[in-house]
Amino acid sequence: MPSPRRKTISKTVQDAIVAYIGTLEDYAGVPVIGRRKGVITNDIEAELATLGACLYVFPALPKKINKNLPGPYVEKLQVRIRVIEAPSINSTLPDAYELAEMILVDLTELNLSAVEGLAGINPLEPLDTPIEEVPDDERVLFDITFETSVGLPAAA
Repeated sequence: MPSPRRKTISKTVQDAIVAYIGTLEDYAGVPVIGRRKGVITNDIEAELATLGACLYVFPALPKKINKNLPGPYVEKLQVRIRVIEAPSINSTLPDAYELAEMILVDLTELNLSAVEGLAGINPLEPLDTPIEEVPDDERVLFDITFETSVGLPAAA
């Protein structure tokens, strides 16, 4: 029997954020998509066509490594959440502006170090310009971006 694939920090952070947002009452009914590959575009389109808004949590992305620390140690681990809204369809969910602000506040308060496999991770910190508009002719899209730091687990 093949050994199970190890879980990476990128996927562990992504899964933890998807799960956390799913526990918050303010996001009730807002679809949260957190897959890394496959039919992500189809999933987003289906949710937008049905409800008019959704969130996509990207896998965490190592952006800067400190070569002087064992691990390797990721000095800048980027966490990005995309708010996607089709205003002409969305009549019941918070709009993109509300969702972006709520994500900014709620992820700043998230304690990722309590998640199994993330004991050494630092708190999420929003970038200096944490919310950026993503150009789109039909939808309102915002990326909310944070950074943190963490040591990557050693290979088995």
